[in-house]
Amino acid sequence: MSTTRFHDAHAHDVRHQQGGFLIALEGASRPDGTLDNEGVLAREDRSRLLIGVPYASAGKADSGLPGPVIKYHARREGYSPEWVANDLSRFQRRVALVDTLNSLDWPSSAYSSLARSFPATQFLFCHAGGYDLLDFVKMCRFIGNVWLDFSATQHIVGWAQSSGKLTFAEQLIEHSFEEPRIRERVMFGSDTPWFDQNDAVKRVVERAPDPAAILMGNFERLVARADLV
Repeated sequence: MSTTRFHDAHAHDVRHQQGGFLIALEGASRPDGTLDNEGVLAREDRSRLLIGVPYASAGKADSGLPGPVIKYHARREGYSPEWVANDLSRFQRRVALVDTLNSLDWPSSAYSSLARSFPATQFLFCHAGGYDLLDFVKMCRFIGNVWLDFSATQHIVGWAQSSGKLTFAEQLIEHSFEEPRIRERVMFGSDTPWFDQNDAVKRVVERAPDPAAILMGNFERLVARADLV
């Protein structure tokens, strides 16, 4: 692990990653070990492709957060797809990270509708839908501006750990690494500090046909397509 270079496309702290998206959390309930918007932007280092990602809080809708990259967390903030669409239109985001971990108020179609409505924006659907994993793998196959990471989900279904296995979900993750029309838009994410980077990186190295693409190359492709550096 110490010699494996990787970008972490879904991290809230800097641990072992070379670069990736360093994602903020805001609000009074922000857990220990995570950073707010000011913190992630202060730690940003684009020379190593470590990109700070501010977090859109519902309570700060009037002030707005201008910038090319943003994270939306509907399950935590309670905003609607229409709220997100308005923000995307207002600030012309180039990359939108969207939490997808089984928000009961957002059907899978709400995510695909956003991606199809904003073709100039690259959408990274964090966690690849959780228990709706098949829907998001399908989106990535057919919608060219949809990207996935399996952070959190890979642990929940047991792909990156030895317990709680959901075989079909494990097969879908590995199918995504192999399918030519999907594999170039799948990248590594850990959701650290909640989940460990080490076992997830180790699993990618063991199971992905092209680990370098998942761990490094696809993230760099997204950054280039969005003209972030």
